[in-house]
Amino acid sequence: MNWEGIPADATCLIYLARIDGFDRAASCVDSLLVSPAVWREAVVDGARLGYTDAERIKQAETAGIVTRLDLDAAAEKRAANLSATWRLGHGESETLAIGIDIGQAIIDDGRASRVATTISVEPVSTLFLPILGVGRGMQLAVAADLLRELAIVASAKAETVFVVEEFLRRTK
Repeated sequence: MNWEGIPADATCLIYLARIDGFDRAASCVDSLLVSPAVWREAVVDGARLGYTDAERIKQAETAGIVTRLDLDAAAEKRAANLSATWRLGHGESETLAIGIDIGQAIIDDGRASRVATTISVEPVSTLFLPILGVGRGMQLAVAADLLRELAIVASAKAETVFVVEEFLRRTK
């Protein structure tokens, strides 16, 4: 399949929704590609549980920042194999199944990140979105603010944030 954008897991969508960051994410990537399982987890289940994140994700889809995908039979089979082989959740498995075609995926789960590396998919943490943004012309101050907001909702370790900030400075 030929998709434009980068597949993202539910965690990425939830973090961006919590900081109202989808507009800034649009400066970082062409589109966040969302599998059926990720949509169910972040939007359908989120709405059922009363999370306001779900509505923000729907708005991001309407704005074209989030793109929902239907998986073809081959991608569904890859996702099922990844889930069974590596004991991953459906969302992570589908995100990686899409990532195989693209070569990278935004994935924040530790196990899924290790699996991504094993199957030659570059795992990109949501915290790295500002780095992608700077590479596409985002102002360093805007990227640093985005990183700080993401770090708060992700409960990121200070050491991790310092490393990403240093990378941001070197990317510019």
